[in-house]
Amino acid sequence: MDQVSASPKNPAQDAPDGDKRAWREARRRQSSDRIVVEHTNAEYEQWHPL
Repeated sequence: MDQVSASPKNPAQDAPDGDKRAWREARRRQSSDRIVVEHTNAEYEQWHPL
């Protein structure tokens, strides 16, 4: 799995629709990768007190 990085930069207000769609797709992919890590961390934290 690749290392997760910061969210992609927002496009400018006057950016073409194609750039805005590409940004939304990049944000969705980054979020999908990040949620796996977040769920793994949460599972560890649930069992940590035991």
